[in-house]
Amino acid sequence: MLTGDVEAKGMAGTITRETGRRLWNMLPSAVQALVDRGPDLIDTFIPRATLLEHASAHSPLPSDLFSRLQELLKRKPPGGTGVISVLQEDLFEQYTRVLHALSKHNPLLLVLDDMQWADVGSISLLFHLGLRLAGCRMLVLGAYRSEEITIGKDGGQHALEPVINEFRRLYGDMLVDMDQAEGRAFINAYLDSEPNRLGNSFRTMLYYQTLGQPLFTIELLRGLQERGDLVQDQKGFWVEGPSLDWETLPVRVDAAIQERIDRLPLELQRTLSLASVEGEIFTAEALAKVQGMNAQDLLQCLSRELDRRHHLVRAESIQRLGDQPLSRYRFRHILFQKYLYGILDEVERVHLHEQVGISLENLYRVEEHLEMNAVQLARHFEEARITEKAIHYLNMAGERAVVLSAYQDAVVHINRALALLENMPEDLESTQLELTLQLSLGKALRGDVSGPSWGKVINKARELCRQTGHVHELCQVLGELSILYYVKAEYKKACELAEESLELAQKSGDSLLILLSHWYLGFILFSRGEYLLAHEHLGWVISFYDPQQHHQPFMHLHASDPGVSALAYDACCLWCLGFPDQALNRSQQSLALARKLGNTFSLVDVLCFGGCLFNIIAGMHRPSSLMQRK
Repeated sequence: MLTGDVEAKGMAGTITRETGRRLWNMLPSAVQALVDRGPDLIDTFIPRATLLEHASAHSPLPSDLFSRLQELLKRKPPGGTGVISVLQEDLFEQYTRVLHALSKHNPLLLVLDDMQWADVGSISLLFHLGLRLAGCRMLVLGAYRSEEITIGKDGGQHALEPVINEFRRLYGDMLVDMDQAEGRAFINAYLDSEPNRLGNSFRTMLYYQTLGQPLFTIELLRGLQERGDLVQDQKGFWVEGPSLDWETLPVRVDAAIQERIDRLPLELQRTLSLASVEGEIFTAEALAKVQGMNAQDLLQCLSRELDRRHHLVRAESIQRLGDQPLSRYRFRHILFQKYLYGILDEVERVHLHEQVGISLENLYRVEEHLEMNAVQLARHFEEARITEKAIHYLNMAGERAVVLSAYQDAVVHINRALALLENMPEDLESTQLELTLQLSLGKALRGDVSGPSWGKVINKARELCRQTGHVHELCQVLGELSILYYVKAEYKKACELAEESLELAQKSGDSLLILLSHWYLGFILFSRGEYLLAHEHLGWVISFYDPQQHHQPFMHLHASDPGVSALAYDACCLWCLGFPDQALNRSQQSLALARKLGNTFSLVDVLCFGGCLFNIIAGMHRPSSLMQRK
């Protein structure tokens, strides 16, 4: 909304014209903050096409700012390419800096609802932001159901619980117990929020029916109003209607919801039932395709009937994928969605999930958008029992999570895909699919190469490679295994695996794998003190490495850039071989290239080896008097 996404809410009447104008006027400040402080948030949190559309439509947006935005997007490739370029911590820091910058223009209120369903990545972002609020004109207000936080998934600790505990330790008692809003006080306050002449007897009976539970109370009052049991007099005060009958009113929330749904025309009930299949938030264009309706007709139905008239859904957002608009709506309460989805039988659910999944698949079309919505697509195809497609999108979601450094999420997605794979018949196709998943899981577990899980995964991938006869994948796995034994300081075994990997790579003729294998041997031999041999292998990598040609494929294949690393290791080899000037030159080359490529992992790798060497050599060139004093 701070970057101009206010049209849908304005059309639906959920924000006033004045609020929309104030938000729209924040657009230049938001663009400025993104360009200066959060460029990597574009395509991760904010679609570039939508941002450009809003920026070009805003007047007056400083021309130099719009030019800087365009230049940034030219340099920055679209997201979802499979290239690891930004760590999750960097995204969190950029997100925080942008909000800090915006809060200098206007105080901000960030509202997070239904936090019990937040994923690990979102909770981690909340924690990072919460630690950086000091001195910032921003209030974060989060709502969650305490009973769902107490016991997490599968009986373990919910990811939000330790964050809440830490915030309480840092900031004291900042919890507001919404249960305290129940009871007669809530009923009286809610009734008196509008002019009324409802007496004590009415309020007592309403409490008897609902016990003051907010959802029960609100739904029952809306039911009374829509049915004519409560009416407005000539002065606009709510009063009891002539036919008020408490005995026929529902006493449970599902009954209250059912009553509201049943009063709708059948075509609107059908629309809501289909929407419930996609989830609490649903896409109007996908719904139109499944229903065989014109998209504009459905949008009018959602906005005018189900939103403004019946208050069952509300406009959430609108964005564009090329020339295709995507209009998002949300059920006003998730219990509406749960109720509607719950009354569908199993056969209906299977068929509707398939139709919704295919419809969304056709809408997203482009690979980048499919990757961004892979989790959603996987769910639909899993519920539709189209297992192979579900596995495909879970693997895609895992690969994207690795790109965003969300390794825990990646492991969850890929393990889910492996669990689904167990239900498929054991044949060559399923074996090849398992190999793909195990290699993806290996990337996700790379942060703990010395742990048992990573080694188990890589050994399983090696076994599958031998079963399928895939030389390319086997070569890759042997290289990963050599790293495992290198980390465990079993250098002889690591060297044997790297040599086997190089032999297979040379037979396959794959230049990337050949470069990788020489790199494996280079740093392993360096660790064994065989500096001359290590220098030869690393020199081979350096001679054939071309950053423009090899950087992105390396990042996708290995999650780091061996070409840059080879320069740093070779600097160390040259130092140990007695060539300090050449070592200094190599070290400077590696640092310059790592900074130019902008990959954090590779830069850290270079600083770890080449950076230390640079300091040693630089110290040698200091004046002798300084050296003596030191």
